Amino acid sequence: MFRVLVADDEGIMRDSIKNTIQQNFGSDCEIATAKTGREVIEQAQGFHPDIAFVDIQMPGLSGIQAIQEIRKFDTSIVFVIITAYDRFGYAQEAVNLGVMEYVMKPVNKQKIIDVCVRAMQQVEETRKKRSADLKVREKLEIVIPMLESAFINNLLQKDESGSSRNYLEMLDIHDEYGYMVVLEFGDTFDRIGACEEMLFVGSCFADKIGARFTDEKFRTIVNPYGVMYNPASILHTIQRIEKPVSTAFLTLGTNHVYILKETNEIVDNCEKRPQSLFIEKELTVDECADYLQQSIDLLRQLNPDIRIVITVSPIRYRKYGYHGSQLSKATLLLAVDRLRGVTYFPAYEIINDELRDYRFYAEDMLHPSAQAVEYIWQRFSEVYLSDAAKAFIKEWQPIKAALNHKPFNPESQEYRIFMDKTMLKVAELQKKYPNFAV
Repeated sequence: MFRVLVADDEGIMRDSIKNTIQQNFGSDCEIATAKTGREVIEQAQGFHPDIAFVDIQMPGLSGIQAIQEIRKFDTSIVFVIITAYDRFGYAQEAVNLGVMEYVMKPVNKQKIIDVCVRAMQQVEETRKKRSADLKVREKLEIVIPMLESAFINNLLQKDESGSSRNYLEMLDIHDEYGYMVVLEFGDTFDRIGACEEMLFVGSCFADKIGARFTDEKFRTIVNPYGVMYNPASILHTIQRIEKPVSTAFLTLGTNHVYILKETNEIVDNCEKRPQSLFIEKELTVDECADYLQQSIDLLRQLNPDIRIVITVSPIRYRKYGYHGSQLSKATLLLAVDRLRGVTYFPAYEIINDELRDYRFYAEDMLHPSAQAVEYIWQRFSEVYLSDAAKAFIKEWQPIKAALNHKPFNPESQEYRIFMDKTMLKVAELQKKYPNFAV
């Protein structure tokens, strides 16, 4: 689809060019018109044309003056000048403004068609280049942090192979001398082992991360009583947990709660009942911290050695307004800062400060995309998973791929042999990791 602007103060010329484009390109083109220089500028700001046919002599601002103004805020429009004035000064100015074609009146239909085809090709080339540039930028946004991490690890390991020079070139670091301080902290907790029992409670982000651990064959319990968005609802789930787990992952979505007027109690799910039955309330920092500390204490009663990881969900809440959503997240962050005996994983900060781009959100622009969730999972794995857990996941990957394979003929002898070999690998993995179960 191409947006085309036709600007001429003569109605006959406007209609002629418009009809020629419609007859030859049909639904491939959306066409708007203008009859003054001011209208050309307004259409450039509102209609955002890809291609613009502009007459030079129009009431008020000339076509050249209009293009000069437009070039200040949009350099991508392909301009075609149409004029009855064969003056060198006009042509020279048009070249300076990057006009693609300078066409003299009267103009025949074939000339309009030929110019349109060339302009469309130029627009397509620009789109392809922009798409390619975005893909490169996306890859760089992901690769550069990995390179930086590898470079620091290279320094820590005192690698003398000369690879540090390669990292300096890739990271565009040109200084020959300087100071660098690298702080390496020891573990403050035992890392998560292979196939451990884990509890995930909280917003739908807990569902996403929990599903990832489930897929890697950790023994997971994920939101057993439904999604819990606020600290009070998370406590309600923890109060019903009877089985101890090794690790609990609590994800905070919001400080907003809904109180049923009839009972004056916070509900976890409004069950699509009328809004008039509820009172919406924002929990204070103190209230959030109190609910969360109660959850922590209950989990420790079940297992004194439990690891508790708390994160603030990166999911945005549009219904509160984006400013209100940020205030809600700030309240939760302040509450988490008061807690004892937990570690904080910065999923919210990774999305906002490390990825920093709307392409890492899903189509609704509220939830993290699958790519963002995968990136957060990788970051979480680096910090929290033990070497044994990482080794297990590496061994599990090819077996998982084999089990997920969809054969063309599941009854064939080749596939049966393939599955027999796969199940032998499963048995070997179970011997090595007793808690593993397919």
